[in-house]
Amino acid sequence: MGFSFDNDAITIDTAPLDSSSDWSVLSIPVPHCNTDIIYQCWRLALFTSEKSLDTAALKKLEPIKRNSPSPLMTNAANALGLPLFIIADATAQYGLGRNSRWFNHTFSEQTSNLSARLARDKKSSIQRLKAAGLTTTRHYLVSSLNHALDAAKHLGYPVVAKPYNQDGGGGVTAAITDAKELTFAYEKAAKLNKNVLIEKHVEGRDYRLTVFDGKLVWAVERRPAGVTGDGSSSVKQLIEKENQNPARMPGSAKQTLKPLQLNKDAELMLAKQQLKASDVPKKDQFVRLHSIANVATGGTPHVVTEMVHPDNAVLAERAAAALRLDLAGVDLIIPDISRSWRETGAAICEVNGQPDLGSTTARHLYTELLASRVPQQGRIPVVILVYGDGADGAAAQAVEAAQQTAAELRKQYENVGCSLPTLPALKAADILSTRQNFLNDTEIFHASNDFYHVAVMFLTDQTLDALVMCASADDVLQQGLPVQRVDTLKFYGAIAPAVRKALEPHIVST
Repeated sequence: MGFSFDNDAITIDTAPLDSSSDWSVLSIPVPHCNTDIIYQCWRLALFTSEKSLDTAALKKLEPIKRNSPSPLMTNAANALGLPLFIIADATAQYGLGRNSRWFNHTFSEQTSNLSARLARDKKSSIQRLKAAGLTTTRHYLVSSLNHALDAAKHLGYPVVAKPYNQDGGGGVTAAITDAKELTFAYEKAAKLNKNVLIEKHVEGRDYRLTVFDGKLVWAVERRPAGVTGDGSSSVKQLIEKENQNPARMPGSAKQTLKPLQLNKDAELMLAKQQLKASDVPKKDQFVRLHSIANVATGGTPHVVTEMVHPDNAVLAERAAAALRLDLAGVDLIIPDISRSWRETGAAICEVNGQPDLGSTTARHLYTELLASRVPQQGRIPVVILVYGDGADGAAAQAVEAAQQTAAELRKQYENVGCSLPTLPALKAADILSTRQNFLNDTEIFHASNDFYHVAVMFLTDQTLDALVMCASADDVLQQGLPVQRVDTLKFYGAIAPAVRKALEPHIVST
């Protein structure tokens, strides 16, 4: 079996079942998507046709997930009925033309590049928070184990080690109590970044406060990965049992949490509790498996929005404002979120400029984020006129109607796009393109003559207010519509019933 792909299609060659059969060739058009993603999906589909969907197969999905728009964002867009275009890898456009916005996960066009870079720079962001008068952690930036040991000695144990510019809890170890633990933690963090932040550990509970457009909108307590004893099962057995929970099973439609792992971090945490994986905890005894409470390391979020003391809400809002972030996840360590930090003490240990809003507790925030950023439900008027090939005068009628429609729309809108086929009677010797494209009265060149790609050119132009497209029935049938909903669709000449039937679900009016 062979695969090949280019910017427009993926081709799969399949070997014959016997010597008397021919090779089969399947070509799949993918004009709207990175073809490498389709390629990887097909490989996974063929892999699982012969084997069960096991962990090894699911690992093949990780590169696709990393290089694709957030499924939580795309699900929210579908719920809102927003059009979607993939711009590049994880960057997607929601909406059309002037009423469109780009997102990369929760980064939006409103997120300042300077702010996002500052938030990712942990040392500089903490310095900025301190300059803004906010309570943070004491820390040192180091680039060697000896410097890390010196920093911990100066700060006093316990300490935290974290990579300099990583998000999602990757490489972070908290509550480090001695040089042996710090050596392991430093080496783990240094694998992700040669610069490691050593900061004073702050006792308290771990909270993520989400601030959007200057206001606290959601808060969760992040409880660490762990299991609760039943009096008869070992730690290892309890972990295996918990990982059968659909919420933790990779590939499960209900997965919202990470599987628990019995790795080196877990073994170190068990040792601190004087336990081994083979030991049987007491009934109702909680056994912690990781030093940090991040959801990415198997922790669980618990909603506490209504419990947040007003002083703590203001603290989080000031932190987001200090970094000039439109959306921020503020990580706060405090003994009790319902009591003021002024009374109990607290520390902001990090501000995330591209936060996961939460697949477990806060899926609604993705909908609210898109709804607040994308105006007019992401819609602009889209008119498509379809003519039957070979029909006498049908193409000319459609072209004339498209020109008239565009002229009428220009009376209402500032920028109107219009794409027309270059009819044989109108062609000159020097015309290379089979389409003529205009933005108002200015002709726009496009290297492709495809109806679909020209439409994408227009619909991803943020100055566009309305679009008129004229195309043959074959163009539409072979390339597909550029949008799921067409405001007006008109037919000229003889159109096959199959074409009409295929287009009917996408028409608002005819």
